[in-house]
Amino acid sequence: MDRTTLLNESKSVIESISSWKHIKECHTTDPSITTSLYSTIRNNEFWCCRKSIIPGELKHRLLECIIGQPTQGLTHSDHESNYIKEITRIKVDDIQEYHDGWSYKLIADYNFGGILSKRKFYEFQQVYKFDNCAYILSIPIQGESNKEYVIGKYHSIERLSWSNENEKDGIEWIMATTSDAGGNIPKWITKLSVPGAIAKDVPSVLKYIQKHMN
Repeated sequence: MDRTTLLNESKSVIESISSWKHIKECHTTDPSITTSLYSTIRNNEFWCCRKSIIPGELKHRLLECIIGQPTQGLTHSDHESNYIKEITRIKVDDIQEYHDGWSYKLIADYNFGGILSKRKFYEFQQVYKFDNCAYILSIPIQGESNKEYVIGKYHSIERLSWSNENEKDGIEWIMATTSDAGGNIPKWITKLSVPGAIAKDVPSVLKYIQKHMN
């Protein structure tokens, strides 16, 4: 699927969130942020979403972290591996640049502990950067089997939206995902665990960018 089609399909998912079921709200301090959680069934798949408004004073650090750069060590996935403790190893490869962003291939190893144990995800990352918004897509792709890891599938869409008129205005940060942990994990367990997992990423990111990014 080409980049334009991927972006258009991802936009349609994000634009449909207003009709999703509201699950709950989570609150973060330092700074004070409310994260709203939603879910839906789309094309027979369970989707979960979080939506937050991040204060304007953190704008540039958040953009740098979530969008990243088309450079080894500075991609979205490189930053992600620094604030998601379950990630044990990543490999970024085949970075390609375009007029509207860039793409790369990713192999990410996770150790969730417990019944989920070790998982490996093969993904195609597509980043789109515009004047007042950006999209970061994680698309699952085929990869080699591995005796030490269960192969999982992860599909996510992140959108950052901001105003260029006032630097103090907040940034809307939306992330929607559907995933399959693989192995023998029942889907109802995934449904129960995903909302909490994506909600905790917000304070993790905020702590990371305030401590490590200036």
